[in-house]
Amino acid sequence: MAISVGALFEQCGLQWAGAAQWRQRIPLDEPGVYALSMTSEPYASHGTVAELPLSTGAFYELMSVCPFLAVDGGPATLGSFRNRLQHFWLPEEPILYIGKAETSLTARTSAYYSTKLGATGPHAGGWWLKVLSILPELTLHYARNTDADAAERALISQFASQLSPTSRAKLLDRNRIGPFANVLIPGHGNKAHGLDHYKVSRSTKTEPSSVSPDPTLAKPLGRSLKSIRAGLKAPVSNVIVPSQALTPKDRNRAYLRIPAASKYAFPSEPGAVTVIVRGATQTATWHPGNGKSGRLGLGIALMSELVVPGQPVHIEATGDGYRIIE
Repeated sequence: MAISVGALFEQCGLQWAGAAQWRQRIPLDEPGVYALSMTSEPYASHGTVAELPLSTGAFYELMSVCPFLAVDGGPATLGSFRNRLQHFWLPEEPILYIGKAETSLTARTSAYYSTKLGATGPHAGGWWLKVLSILPELTLHYARNTDADAAERALISQFASQLSPTSRAKLLDRNRIGPFANVLIPGHGNKAHGLDHYKVSRSTKTEPSSVSPDPTLAKPLGRSLKSIRAGLKAPVSNVIVPSQALTPKDRNRAYLRIPAASKYAFPSEPGAVTVIVRGATQTATWHPGNGKSGRLGLGIALMSELVVPGQPVHIEATGDGYRIIE
């Protein structure tokens, strides 16, 4: 039977002190523990989502900063990533993550909120939570405790002890058990999830967010490309990479901006590449950007149709060329 936040806190000798919606500030500058739940009521004990609610946008956001994300040693795809996390999803359980704050719940939860996918800090734990489409709907419950480390261990251990045999049997790793997003189980190490390259190297530099217009790429598709090398091939295949997140200004540009993390899927030299857009094969210009964002020239007419502000465009490298995914 599923366990509620309130019942779990009580079983570990903790008193529920309050709750807040995801990203809301916790007004408690004291040590303690917290639990992210699908329910706002502390004593509600029902899970509500049968299948892993993976956010496609969050997956591609992770891929944009960790392009070598792997599942069991092979390149991750949306399907393989979803399938792997599904094997750790506990649909009957409302509690998705348990964390600790050794000095301040206010500071620690704020750090958790602000840590981006792929980042190594300031609070890199519990990152599976951030690939869920229901993230904004979650509630953070908290309790005071001066020994936050011991309290967190007790909560995770108690959670594991009451997990039903049916739920336990569905898990890929039945030896390291905790709430869905607790990847690290105290005293037992990381869950055997088979994921790799999901954190950005500390030496990775941030790609500039803007680039100067390139006149070579200001031509719409179908114009003469005699000034650049034709027939370039994609250096990889069966890989999907995102462009930079688009802005309203991109509607008036003739090219997609390709971030540094995605440029491995494109040629190292400028030229013309084949692109399939909505089933039609066309020619596009490519410029690697000389250390900045690369630029894939699609023409102003097509860009005005593709642009959804705040979202990237996803591009599949097929080996022979590229395919725009909508």
